[in-house]
Amino acid sequence: MRYYHVDVFSKKPFSGNGLTVFTEIEKTDKSFMQMLTQEMRQFESIFYII
Repeated sequence: MRYYHVDVFSKKPFSGNGLTVFTEIEKTDKSFMQMLTQEMRQFESIFYII
């Protein structure tokens, strides 16, 4: 599983809202996606499901 941590809504690095983007993840259930989001200490994440 590959993921990226990005800052959104800001022009300055290390500011704005942190967001985790998970790529190349196979279809999974909502509880697993929620667990990943909590593990990354984020309020929201994006999942690109293949």
